[in-house]
Amino acid sequence: MDQNNGQTAKPLYEQVMQNTGAAAQAATQTAAQTVMSETGTISRRAYNLIIGFIVLWGVGLDTAICMFFGDKITAAFQNTWTYLLIYLGMVIVGCIIVHASKNPVISFIGYNILVVGFGIALAMIVSMYMPAIVLEAFLVTTIVTALMLLLGTLWQDMFLKIGRVLFVALIGVIITEVIMLLITGTYPSWISVVSAIIFSGFIGYDWAKAQESTPTAKNAVMFATSLYVDIINLFLDILRIVGDD
Repeated sequence: MDQNNGQTAKPLYEQVMQNTGAAAQAATQTAAQTVMSETGTISRRAYNLIIGFIVLWGVGLDTAICMFFGDKITAAFQNTWTYLLIYLGMVIVGCIIVHASKNPVISFIGYNILVVGFGIALAMIVSMYMPAIVLEAFLVTTIVTALMLLLGTLWQDMFLKIGRVLFVALIGVIITEVIMLLITGTYPSWISVVSAIIFSGFIGYDWAKAQESTPTAKNAVMFATSLYVDIINLFLDILRIVGDD
């Protein structure tokens, strides 16, 4: 993809993915408020290990998609709307399966559908940035994620209290992004900064919420999905911030 085409398509790719990712997070948060307490509990250690494995699996799968299939994906989706329809379809179907199924295995399958959808979009987006910028954004995201998980563990009660504030702020960001896209067609850098702060907070909140909830395999998939979406959105915000410097 040449540079001119990339600069033209970049705002649409990124804004649609950011808005969809934020919407997916909002849906996940709604589901998290009524998190299951069914029987079939497992040890807290196994529960946390499953959450960690699922999140790392999703991030690793997306990394592999970008590294080994990025060029093929970029070449295959020359039509922007075809790409967007496939991406949106996979994310929506994946979310529905994750949240609707009571079987953790089926939920995990839905999670993978969602991850592949995000992976296709990420491959399109990261191809428009220099590898050094992508690596920097990845490292910053990793550091921030680790820090917020630590804070979510140490200050669990505080993060549980700010969940509603984060949710309202997220809806506000989604509305602002849509308005800016429709009216001006631009994406001010301050929105990325605010969004990055919100999703950093969500990482701590979702981890704290996961620790408060019943340790079941189904809940592990649910909260891993929520954390994965947090991390991907945070990465996109940081990538945009670093790329604009």
